[in-house]
Amino acid sequence: MASVSGSEPAIEGAPLRNASTAETTSLSRGVPSAPGGQAGAQSSDAALEDRALRLEQLEVARKLYQEYPHSDAAFLMGLVSNVQGDTDAAIRYWEEDTRLESEAVPLHDRAEAYSNLGELFKGTGDFAKAEAMLAESLRLKPRLETQVALATVYYTQGRMEECLQTLGTGNLGSYQGCLLRGQAYQRLGRLENARRDYEASLQLNSKAAEAYYGLAMTCARLGEEAKADEYRRAFEGLKSDRQAMGRQMRAEYDPLLTTRQSLAMTHTEAGKVYLAHARPDMAEKVWLRAAEVEPANPECRFQLVMLYQKARRNQDALRFSLEMIQAEPTNAFHYLGLGNLRVRLRQPAEAEAAFKKATELAPRRAEGYFALAQFYVRTGTNLTEAVRLSQQAVELAPIAPHYGILAEAQAKNGNKPAARRAIEKACELAPENLMYRKFRAALPPE
Repeated sequence: MASVSGSEPAIEGAPLRNASTAETTSLSRGVPSAPGGQAGAQSSDAALEDRALRLEQLEVARKLYQEYPHSDAAFLMGLVSNVQGDTDAAIRYWEEDTRLESEAVPLHDRAEAYSNLGELFKGTGDFAKAEAMLAESLRLKPRLETQVALATVYYTQGRMEECLQTLGTGNLGSYQGCLLRGQAYQRLGRLENARRDYEASLQLNSKAAEAYYGLAMTCARLGEEAKADEYRRAFEGLKSDRQAMGRQMRAEYDPLLTTRQSLAMTHTEAGKVYLAHARPDMAEKVWLRAAEVEPANPECRFQLVMLYQKARRNQDALRFSLEMIQAEPTNAFHYLGLGNLRVRLRQPAEAEAAFKKATELAPRRAEGYFALAQFYVRTGTNLTEAVRLSQQAVELAPIAPHYGILAEAQAKNGNKPAARRAIEKACELAPENLMYRKFRAALPPE
């Protein structure tokens, strides 16, 4: 479970606000509103279905909360209340969540509840409460998103020095953070610092129109009119592009799809709570409903795959693994999961193909090479290739399991000295691993 989305910093004097070009549909971040604040046109049938789905969403969360009131269900009730526009209820449930013992809420970090409360209070203009909640969230778990949110609270109140102190002086790695820091510097008249941060913001996001606007204003105050004009033109161009994108988003927006996605995430999160309370039957039920409501949702399908694998219902797991790939055909990790399932089902050709596909989709990630090398070592096939693949995995991620499979591959190919060197490294990285120590003991000394 994650936090509600943080608002982005307002721009000093800019005539438009920063609108994200892509909004997440995760329940934990709320239902994305219609672009431009429009509800979108719905037929009467679609409106009735939308209303029914929203009622189902609320009933699922309420039922879970009634069964397990002192649990992650309180956090989920806060999320659903927020999605449904009941801010007072969201605050009540999240405040309740902060009072629960940590052991009762294993599925989310306590800092998330404080962060969500901070975002809500910030949105309502209660900056004192927003500051307190966000500061506590940062104390519990430092996160850049929360850091920027707290700095925004200070900025909105004109407390520029505290805004800058919260953001620090180092590399933020966030275009919103750099943008906000640039604004604060600009307000304080520290124009070279402002210029630096606006430029850093553009390096992280070249479409940040507000950074161009800030640079135009800063350069104008520095007397650099030519540069100021250049930045104004860039700002106007991005402003025009954003308006056109907004019109397209409003035309294409489907409120019913958004509700379906939100309901699917509610069922998915509810399933996690049921499973945490040893109710796999109910977890399966709500995850299946999530899969029905949103055919392209990979998260509920992942949960079903894990559930079915544990129950050794591998054919059922295979069905949802294939559906995950259909929903996200370029996700290499889905193919790794499929490959492992094919191994369980004793389908070696299909398993090999899945692992190969993973390496093709993510050539700079070690996991695919490791899985394919392990497959070859375990099946005693293509052993020369197993050495190459395990070496590739080690180069990309020099961790103990990768050295371990390299040692096995080298040993299978008869290269005992190379196997010993690899297993020595594995033992060095994971000295507590008994299997590595046994493998090393079985090798002849160099």
